[in-house]
Amino acid sequence: MLPAYEAWKHLRGTTIGRIVTTAPDGTVDVFPVSYTVHDGEILIPTRLGTKLRDLATHPETVFEADGSDPTAQCVWSVVVRARARIHPNPAELRHAEKVHLEPLVDLSANQLVVLVPTSVSGREYRTR
Repeated sequence: MLPAYEAWKHLRGTTIGRIVTTAPDGTVDVFPVSYTVHDGEILIPTRLGTKLRDLATHPETVFEADGSDPTAQCVWSVVVRARARIHPNPAELRHAEKVHLEPLVDLSANQLVVLVPTSVSGREYRTR
């Protein structure tokens, strides 16, 4: 297990992750997303759709990101359990732009999901 500060360091070093959502009928889904870390929260740009509907009805979520560090010869995985807040507020979107938050694809992201972590855990594995 990684100390929390190392897990956050890995999260700050990449911009692609996955968020798990639960639909109203209980179906679980996983979505690839772009993100940035700011002030201990994870910011995800998105637009209206399934992901937002699911997070609005079930805000408890899991976020995961993986990566590798060739210099340190390791791969890592970080899992964040969080509560999602949805911000259609233009001020929040402008703030996200200031922290260089870019959508994964050009999808006219006009919503912002803010993940407020309840726990962060990570693992690191050495490569050969």
